[in-house]
Amino acid sequence: MANINISINTVRQALTDLMTDGIIDQAGYDTILWYYNHCKSNNWSQKQASKEIDKSSWSTLYRVWTGKYGAGYDVIISDINKVKSLHEQRAKLASVDYIETSIYNAVSDVCTNALIGQEISTINGATQIGKSAAIRHFIKMNPDKRIIYLELPSCPSKSLFFSALGSACFVTHDSNTNQLRKYIKDAIDSKTLMILDEFHQVFLGSDKASIAMVEFVREVYNHSHCGVVLCGTDVLSDKLTRNHKHQKIFDQTLKRGLIHAQLPDQTPAADIKLAISKYGFSADVTLQAGKLLKEINEAHGFGVILKSLKTGATLSKKRGVDPSWNNFIEAWIILQRLSQKNKKEQ
Repeated sequence: MANINISINTVRQALTDLMTDGIIDQAGYDTILWYYNHCKSNNWSQKQASKEIDKSSWSTLYRVWTGKYGAGYDVIISDINKVKSLHEQRAKLASVDYIETSIYNAVSDVCTNALIGQEISTINGATQIGKSAAIRHFIKMNPDKRIIYLELPSCPSKSLFFSALGSACFVTHDSNTNQLRKYIKDAIDSKTLMILDEFHQVFLGSDKASIAMVEFVREVYNHSHCGVVLCGTDVLSDKLTRNHKHQKIFDQTLKRGLIHAQLPDQTPAADIKLAISKYGFSADVTLQAGKLLKEINEAHGFGVILKSLKTGATLSKKRGVDPSWNNFIEAWIILQRLSQKNKKEQ
């Protein structure tokens, strides 16, 4: 089935023209643009995007997004709002796969403030503390917000960075870098939150390239006054804020915001207690299990704690008993054996 091949720049320009001509208002603009972003984010085909709003022909939606609909827009906006309302209701349902820990609350607060306050903020933290998972959950729980998310590729060159960011913005292009930069800036407005995850990757290449990428983020912000969140390991904090030789340059970006969150090096005890409760284990942790949890937290992080608890709970379920700490310990031993076996096979 054919993919949606309309650039967001085309859609934005068409909607802007419709507003200028008084055919739609700001609410209509936001609704139609939301549906375009929603369809692209879900990688829907032309047929699926049309079907969701009860349109049998792709040509209807194509004409809406290119400003050539001809008929009144009220009905199509109403149809889209029905889809939007249902999507928002479903997104607010309790998640069984994610625990809203203190790490999530911190990430959520930073992202929300960056969007509302139109600021550039940073989130710094150790690997495996749960930053990326928290960001993805924040996006899931805020379907009404216009969020551009990019997990940076490893050690990106300038061209790779611009190409990846263009794709995240739904900018279709076969143009040179200067044109792509313009298209990206035009795709972002003051209602947008741009989250650049693993942003420390920009500092793993040349200084010249890292400066260019940081400066482009500032350029996008200056152009649109969008919210920006740069998330990464402590390398990000080191390079941006701690006596780096280019700190005066990077300060121009950092001064666009007030919040630069430093997450704890290890998962807080309260978050581990939440995970223990979720998987049905007793709050009275045995001495051996407590020692093991501490070791896992120090060596591997929260993600491995969750997997271990899940495996222990699954083992207990198979045996027809409530989750027990003995089964948790046994599950960890099994996981370790499997890991050693895989290493030997490799």
